[in-house]
Amino acid sequence: MSEKTGRNDPCHCGSGKKYKHCHLDLDTAAHRSNGSNHVEKPAPVSTPPPTAAVTLAETLQTLKELQGVGGAKQQKEIQKLLERAEPLNTYLSREAEIQAAIQALELHQQEFTEFANDTKAFQDRVETLFAENCFAGSRFSIESLQKAFDQFGSPMSVEKEKLPEHLRTIILHLADKEYRTAASINLLLKLPDFVAANRFVDACLVLSCGRITNEEPKTANPFLWQMFVHSYQAWTAAKQARLGT
Repeated sequence: MSEKTGRNDPCHCGSGKKYKHCHLDLDTAAHRSNGSNHVEKPAPVSTPPPTAAVTLAETLQTLKELQGVGGAKQQKEIQKLLERAEPLNTYLSREAEIQAAIQALELHQQEFTEFANDTKAFQDRVETLFAENCFAGSRFSIESLQKAFDQFGSPMSVEKEKLPEHLRTIILHLADKEYRTAASINLLLKLPDFVAANRFVDACLVLSCGRITNEEPKTANPFLWQMFVHSYQAWTAAKQARLGT
């Protein structure tokens, strides 16, 4: 409109005023805002996406609602999904608390490094720490050990010099991706309690094993070895009970 009406021409609105004293400024502003005579509409305000914790919690709730629906096979799959997702859901709900504990441990890294250089003291601490009941949930089941022994052979059937590598093979077989994910999450969940109890060296050890368990699938770290030791003791006890000894 402004291209057809001169500045000193009567305004196109019929007011009788000159265009420059009436609609010129309004038409110019509208033209500049969108390259046309239409004023650009403000962009709609977007709703932020839900957090991972909220999304996972909603998924878990849906799975729980499906319990009891469908056949036995479907129920078994739903139960497996729930078991896999629950540790991650717990981690996400406590992520800020865990990160605060990790940050607090930065002040104790030098102390932990010096302690780790003492091989005997370090090994004793590993054995004592991972014998605590709070880590029992990460131990391998007797059934999974038996299946591994059936596949690779029992440790009792292996020559002494070959035993370390044999056990390493079994541990890495047992500690598959699913196990490592759950175990590393469970280790991280322990950090706030250890830090709150001022057990900083133990917390650094837990954090280190949690990271290795998650990031190094070919490494049988101290945590995994201790989980196997306690599981093997349970397997041996069960075997002796069956034999009546």
